[in-house]
Amino acid sequence: MRSRSAWISCVVFVAALVQGCGTLPDTGSFADASVQLRSALASSGTAVAGELDRAKQEQRARTLRELWARVNTAADAMVAYSESVGGIVSAGKAGGESVRQVADAGAKLADAAKIVLGPSIPGAVQLLAEAYSKIAEARAARALDEALQNMQPAVGRVSELVALQLDDLHGILVASSELVDIEIEKPYSKEISYLSQLRQQRRALYETGPLTAAIGQQLQQLDAAERTILAKLEPMQKDRSAAQERLKNARALIATARQGVMDWSAAHYQLLGAVRAGRTVEPRALLQTITELRDLLKRAREL
Repeated sequence: MRSRSAWISCVVFVAALVQGCGTLPDTGSFADASVQLRSALASSGTAVAGELDRAKQEQRARTLRELWARVNTAADAMVAYSESVGGIVSAGKAGGESVRQVADAGAKLADAAKIVLGPSIPGAVQLLAEAYSKIAEARAARALDEALQNMQPAVGRVSELVALQLDDLHGILVASSELVDIEIEKPYSKEISYLSQLRQQRRALYETGPLTAAIGQQLQQLDAAERTILAKLEPMQKDRSAAQERLKNARALIATARQGVMDWSAAHYQLLGAVRAGRTVEPRALLQTITELRDLLKRAREL
């Protein structure tokens, strides 16, 4: 009787997952998109740190690499979670076993976030406490879809932690922008100082009173000298514009990486809908963000 009851329970569970066409929900795209996001995040970190190296901000580049390694570790945990949950759903496992496995996968995700992000992120304690609370609720669920529904806030809290780490990385990049200009200007310090003197002299002449022929001649001499200095400063201006354009692209990489992490959380919600409706997960927003990251990485190589 026990064997027959267990068999009936399994059939009932699978039937709940199956749509009219008789197929289990396809969750492979969620796991695949998670893998693609992890790869794009790792490549983005390498590209951003490379821009700081190129801008002679070696110390900031080292700091950024150390912090971005935490993002990569969290992304590994996100992939492991998505693959675990996808495997559970695809196997059509029933009742308590599937619930326990989802909760276990969620706990591993939160544990990874706690280890790599918890010590450095303000507010991490509260976010992690909320995540573990929701994981406990997921473990107490009676069905897979209920467990996934309870896991959604936990997934959201972990995503917030990763996003906050990326915010810190963005701050490092912003702080570097002004220093980049200073480094580029160093070889031209004499020309910049002379240009400032020329412009001060011009203002002083205009303030002396009526424009006389003598003053007019002096102004012409100042204009000629300024044109000469500006010509010498053209390489500096070109280098500065190029550096700022590269840093702008790097900032866009971080912002888009952040969006990708939040889109991953939203894709998990779509997974819940797919389980309930017996349909394919279509994480379009996440895949679009991954495409944008790849485009930005391509631009970084071209700049």
